[in-house]
Amino acid sequence: MNGDILLQFTPESTKGTDPPPTDMFFSNRVQVQGKLLDTLRIGLAMAFAWAIMFLLISFIVAASGAAAVLSFFELVYPGFSVGAFAGILLGVLWSFVYGFIFGLLLGIFYNSLIEKSAISGESYELYG
Repeated sequence: MNGDILLQFTPESTKGTDPPPTDMFFSNRVQVQGKLLDTLRIGLAMAFAWAIMFLLISFIVAASGAAAVLSFFELVYPGFSVGAFAGILLGVLWSFVYGFIFGLLLGIFYNSLIEKSAISGESYELYG
């Protein structure tokens, strides 16, 4: 009887239609799409950040003359040398590549964790 009173107040054009979609009607898989990272963009962001930090650190280390750090950089970044512009450029390029790979892996790992948590928490109960 209470439902009949409510139907009197609804417009005729909307009687018998489905309710408008809200967040509680969407599955977790649909909601999680907005939380995923773009792996290419996070890779590029990490690559630029890593390359700029490497360039700044290598200039600071070269100015201070810390030979141990410079020898470490020469081991990690093939072709890097403080004396030549091409050597510094090679070090920056290698750091860009390392940063891109790290950012790409970070994005993939993050997205897989978010998707796994959404799928494990998904419920197919109607009003649960």
